[in-house]
Amino acid sequence: MRELFEKFGSAMEAGIDPAGEAVQALARKAKSLIEEFTGGDPSIQRSLNNMHRDDPDAMYAKWGVDAGGAQYMGKATAALSQEEGPAQ
Repeated sequence: MRELFEKFGSAMEAGIDPAGEAVQALARKAKSLIEEFTGGDPSIQRSLNNMHRDDPDAMYAKWGVDAGGAQYMGKATAALSQEEGPAQ
């Protein structure tokens, strides 16, 4: 994950649109890693969502992501969600 976050940071510093294909590929990879980690278990996903909601700074700090990077990744994730449409 740290390597992936570094790539998000590099894309942000380069001014790449978070909705652009290069960053969307990173967002898909992040989503895939999270799904692998949770094993598709919705209770684990909810726990991650709660941790992110309750203390996002602590979560991002663990991986060396600052507030700007977190915001950029959030934009990339939101764009990915729009691309994929509503959850089934």
